[in-house]
Order: sequence, then C-alpha cells, then structure tokens
Amino acid sequence: MSREYVPLSTSFFEDDKVIELSPLAQLVFVGSLCVAKRIESDGQVSLAQIRRECPNVGDLEPLLDELTTHSLLTRSEDGTTFAIVAWLRWNSSVAEIKARREYFAEIGRKGGQRRRATKPEGPTDEESATLSASLSTTLKRDAKQLTRPDLTRPEENGPDQAGAPAVATNGTDPRFDRVVGLFSKRAADKNGVKNPASYAISVAGGLVKERGVEIQQLLKSRPSASVEQLVDILEKSPRAATS
Repeated sequence: MSREYVPLSTSFFEDDKVIELSPLAQLVFVGSLCVAKRIESDGQVSLAQIRRECPNVGDLEPLLDELTTHSLLTRSEDGTTFAIVAWLRWNSSVAEIKARREYFAEIGRKGGQRRRATKPEGPTDEESATLSASLSTTLKRDAKQLTRPDLTRPEENGPDQAGAPAVATNGTDPRFDRVVGLFSKRAADKNGVKNPASYAISVAGGLVKERGVEIQQLLKSRPSASVEQLVDILEKSPRAATS
C-alpha cells in the first residue's frame, strides 16, 4: 500500500506565521494538513475531522482562532469547515491527481497487452508506453523550465527546440518526441494549471494514443517543417479540441 505524505519544509517552524503560534496550534495545523492530504479535498477540512485527528488537544477553538488570525486557515461562514490557505501552492489539486492516476492506469493497461502480430502504421501499445514513460521523465526533470517564457522563443533555442524533449523514443523521426512535448507544454501553459509538468505528462499520453498515426503521417508529408510549425498544424486541426 502506498503512503501519502505532506510536503513539509525543514524550515516550517521558522516560518514567520508558524513561529508565532503556540505549540498546540502548530500541532493542530500539521494535523489539518494530514487530514486534507488523506481525504483529497483540495485543502478543505471540517471541524469534526480536525477534532478526530487531534483527540488529545482539548479545547480547539482558541487554537483554530490562532490559525485563522495568522492566515494559515480560513473559516467558512457557518464555522464548520476550514480551508488551508496555501494548500495548492505546495500540493497537486484533486483534478491533477485524478488525471495522473488515469494516465498511469492507462499506460499500465496498454503495457500489459500482448504485442500485435502485425505492426500497425502508428505506434504500438508498447511503443506508446515507452514513449510516454520517456516523456514523463523528461518533463518532470524540466518542470521548472516549462513556465519559462524564453523556452518558447525560437531565436534563442532554434526552431526545433522550444523546450521540448530532444530524444526520439519511437525509433523513427526524431521530431516525433519534440512535437508531442511541445504540444503538451502549450496545453499546460494555455490552461494555466498549478502543476504544469504533471498536466503535460497527462496530455502527452493521450496525444500519443489518439493521434500518434496522424503525427507520423504529418512528419512524413512535411520533412523540412520545424517542430513549432508541426504543432501549429496539429492545434489548428479539428481533432486538437479533443486532445
């Protein structure tokens, strides 16, 4: 069974807000973090859940007042629910977690299927899984770069770079991986997601599965086109809206 965890900095107790809290208020806040992570609620926890997580604290009200006063929690109007203010700054949203699970579940299903006797025109299930895994590793490594505007400037990176993965894993045109990577990066930028790397990985998996054949045909028909030009074509095609 996998264990969930809350990202907690080693400087947590030196934070300007945390350092002013009483020890019990600090404990209640950490307990709230654990509850929110466990129930996957985008940082929303109820008073009852906090009480259950901290049964030996005693009177919670003054401690919760401390946390709201220092802007670590906000309280709903009816007083029964609390929101952890900086939750999405440090944690993936429920939507991102779900998308990541679905992506890896699909990769697992495809990887477990037997290879077809006749090689299809587009990527096989096995090749799609390999490509998606490679893109996953590359995009995670470059997570911080995904939001840097200079990576999309051709004059600094060349027309075939644009911050996309540079190694072909499908054994054919080396532009294939770059097209998938840049398309996924643009989708993450366009949607303004909190975790662009994870979202781009999810988009890449779906793109390889649904449009792999189309991409390979496009590469063959336009051997001299740059990666950016190819992605522009894919985005303008009717299927782009469903990718």
